Parts: sequence; C-alpha cells; structure tokens
Amino acid sequence: LANWEKMDGPSEPKHPTPVPMIEAIELLMDESSYDRMSLISAVLHGLWFLLRSIEYLAEDGEDFDPDRSITWGDLRFRDEKGGTLSWEEAWLHPDLIEEETITVYSGKNSLETCTRTLKRVRGSRICVVNSTARLMKLHLKVFGKAPRKDAAVFCDQRGKAFERKHISKLLATAAEDCGLPKARFAS
Repeated sequence: LANWEKMDGPSEPKHPTPVPMIEAIELLMDESSYDRMSLISAVLHGLWFLLRSIEYLAEDGEDFDPDRSITWGDLRFRDEKGGTLSWEEAWLHPDLIEEETITVYSGKNSLETCTRTLKRVRGSRICVVNSTARLMKLHLKVFGKAPRKDAAVFCDQRGKAFERKHISKLLATAAEDCGLPKARFAS
C-alpha cells in the first residue's frame, strides 16, 4: 500500500494560475520595461497557447535552443481579412495583427511540430495577440529594428532567454501577494 500512496503525486499539487492573478500581474507591469513586457508576454503565451515551458523558454541553467523553443520566425500573423502579413508588414504595423499562429516543436509524442492559432481580443490586456503587438512596438522602440528570426521571443533586454524559473518565480510572488500559497503555483 505504501508504494501506491507514492504514486498519487506531490502532497501539494499545483493549481492552474487563476486568470484574475494574471490580470493583476499584467496590470502592475511597467510597459516601458522591455524585460517586464517580455516576461508578461511569455506568461500569456504559456497560458493561452497551453505551452510546456520547454516549448517557449530556455531550460533552467541552459542556453536557449531555437530548434526546440519558439523563435520570432515561428510566429505568423494574419490581418482582419485573414490575409497573411509579411514579416515586414507585421513589424511596421503590429496593430494590423488580428491573429497569431505559432509553430511549436512537440517532442512529447510524435517528435514533430504543430501549429496553434489565437485571435485578437480587442481591449483585453491579457490577450496574447495584444501582448505580442505591444512587445513588438517596444522592441522597435528599444532596439530600433526587428529581431533576427532565430532569436528567442521571450528574453531580457540583453537577449538572454527567460527560463522556467523566471516564470515560476513571478507566479509564486503574485500568488503570495494575493494571499495564496505560493508553492501551489508554477509555470
């Protein structure tokens, strides 16, 4: 019987991050800070695209692997009429983006890639497409040009890709600030 008890998982199972907690994190973000905007965009991508950390972040303590995790070149955009926006059009006019598609390396089962698409929710601060458009605008303001297509989407201003521990720390801090048990929330 003792062996079966060990199979029940951790004594304190993780909970899904409540949407109001994500809204609070986003509301308190400094939109002029590239690091913070990239971090909240990472949180929103992980949440709404249902990503495992390896699919959009660097492994803890390791370098970013563009063959396993999302790069700028893995993002595709469509306008309100469903037309594909070129790389240049998307970067020059991020407000035209109405739909974002990502190509995800899926090593869980078939070792192939898959695509996932979300539509823009105008006016929503936690819409993944809105966060991408805001990040793109800030990127142009900070760096003066679009990134390389093989660069990590979610990184700090120095270009260092965020790791799972960065997302987990942000969620744990937010949970604690909301009076929730921080050990129950992670990426």
